[in-house]
Amino acid sequence: MSAKSDVAVGVSLLAAGLITLLGVRGLPIVHKGTGFGPGALPVVVGIGSSLLGVAQLLVPLLSRRTDAGPRSENPRAQTKPLMVALATIGYVTLISWVGFLISSILFMFVTTRIFGERKYLVCAGYAGAFACLCYLLFSVWLKVVLPG
Repeated sequence: MSAKSDVAVGVSLLAAGLITLLGVRGLPIVHKGTGFGPGALPVVVGIGSSLLGVAQLLVPLLSRRTDAGPRSENPRAQTKPLMVALATIGYVTLISWVGFLISSILFMFVTTRIFGERKYLVCAGYAGAFACLCYLLFSVWLKVVLPG
């Protein structure tokens, strides 16, 4: 990435984190009797996004590289963000129809393929393991009600 794009990404992440933190400032982080409150996850996401934004803003300052022009990258690599965005839209659409587990497995399978894994069995293994882990983490351990 160029220094301009590093700064743009950093500002975007920092702004998203701060907006998230401002938006959830009235929600309780801890809920008596059940543990995590409705504000816990958004606060973690807001803090994480803000920290990542600051780190991304520091990249041009700490980097010793010189931008001598555009790098010759694989043209397919430039379409990955669009493909992930489309997969995410599909995931959000599917989750209400087929439920969390099936839509998460499909989403992880597709994104694993997008990021370069060519073996279908490996993609399916990653997708199944990650979706089941997320289900156990959120549904069983954190007692979050997920779409059925």
